[in-house]
Amino acid sequence: MTEIEKLRSGSINYRLGFLLKDSLLYGGATAISRMLYVFIIPFLARIFTKAEYGVVDGVTVLSLCFGLLIIFGQDAAVARFFYETDDEGERKQIVTNSFLIQLLLSTVVAAALYVNSASICNLYFLSDDYAEVFQVMVLGLPFATAVQYFQNLLKWVFFRKQFIVMSIGFTFTFLILAIAFVTHFDMGIVGVFYAKLISSALFTLVGIYYCKSFFALPKSLKYSGSLLSYGWPFMLIGVFGALMPSLDRFYITKHMGLEVMAVYAIGFRISSLLKLPVAGFQTAWGPFALAIYKDENSGDTYNKVLLFYSILLVTIGLLVVVVTEPLIYVFASEKYMASAIVIIPLVFSIIIDSLSWITGIGISISKKTYNSSIGYGIGLIVTVAAILLLIEPYGVLGVAYGVLIGRIFLTLSLTILSRLVYPIAFDYMKPILVFIAGFLISLALFSFGEFTWWQQMLIRAVAVGAFIGMVWFAILTSTQKNELMKAVQKKLRKENVGDTKAKDESESSHD
Repeated sequence: MTEIEKLRSGSINYRLGFLLKDSLLYGGATAISRMLYVFIIPFLARIFTKAEYGVVDGVTVLSLCFGLLIIFGQDAAVARFFYETDDEGERKQIVTNSFLIQLLLSTVVAAALYVNSASICNLYFLSDDYAEVFQVMVLGLPFATAVQYFQNLLKWVFFRKQFIVMSIGFTFTFLILAIAFVTHFDMGIVGVFYAKLISSALFTLVGIYYCKSFFALPKSLKYSGSLLSYGWPFMLIGVFGALMPSLDRFYITKHMGLEVMAVYAIGFRISSLLKLPVAGFQTAWGPFALAIYKDENSGDTYNKVLLFYSILLVTIGLLVVVVTEPLIYVFASEKYMASAIVIIPLVFSIIIDSLSWITGIGISISKKTYNSSIGYGIGLIVTVAAILLLIEPYGVLGVAYGVLIGRIFLTLSLTILSRLVYPIAFDYMKPILVFIAGFLISLALFSFGEFTWWQQMLIRAVAVGAFIGMVWFAILTSTQKNELMKAVQKKLRKENVGDTKAKDESESSHD
């Protein structure tokens, strides 16, 4: 029995365990990968000036935006059509058609960006001094998007080991090359993007090797139309999603300069630590949700996932807020301590945005993906309006809250549109209460300014404990508590059995 067949025939608890296992596995790989990337932040922040670090961050954000334009939603399109057929030949044609689309787009987009690099830098950075840096980033785009394509394909077919190698290996290679180019070869900020170019090219070859069995000579392009039709809204979604963090930086640079943008960027990176568990969940959620949507009790499964995931994510978000100042000191330095004020709104913008992956799943199931582009369009418009409204009176803090307001409207729009095209009986009230409680506690924690640092940490620890107690006694039902306790006990028994078995084998080998 294949992984997909086991998932479809399993109970709700089995499915939740499956999702948790894959979330931990993919989350672990993603966490290691992103922690390696996070490791370079204090290195760059200490070597470069604030303005130089602002350029590195800005070009990186632009690369994400253009990369999503090249991918054109083909990661989602392949996943949706791949599971509609059991014929291996059809699956290979679907994967091949999709990759050819991305290959063509990467060539056209990269060429256009390279030619217009000076104009783009003048618009975004108000100077063309960084055109060379931008051009090197553009040269790496076709390879970087290919690496992402192969990683997504490995995820959808449950090739877990290969996914881990691609994910961690790519980031580790980039990290080593970036440090070498910046310190040993004294290449400056352009060295960071040469490192990205070389590591992307190398792991494109690795991806081709791992995924070669899923490709075939294209017999026709008959799948291309369906793939493009399904994928273009996701391209808009991706571009809108990438524009949101690029717009905040654009307005900060325009109104307050590159140094303030660098301070904001550090706050953004610190809050992005929350994306480690988010990325693990989202990686596992896609194939999981689409594999079971035809089953009668899939709605119950989705509902439990929403509640447990919201509780877990808000708890982790609170922990990030609690240790904000130490994180800034470790990952940057004291000169970036002003970043602390943007952490709370940015953390909770990540949380609310992540919940939309669950509440908006009906859009993907229904194939009416244009609704997602509408939702992201609304989120983008509200984000811009909120930033413009708040940036003058509140500065960088106003920008952060503008991002949060935009993400709230994004999630609200996707949830409503999803219910219209594919109704799922979600219980929204409890996740909303969890979110509001976590947000209010976070705000309260930063209002204690008259205490020493250890007193503040003690108060924050008590507050996190109070939040967990509130969830246990006021949010979870008796049945849900029992299910959680049984799951934990089952996990502990398995670990004890494994430890005992390993100990017995060790003793036998010594005998």
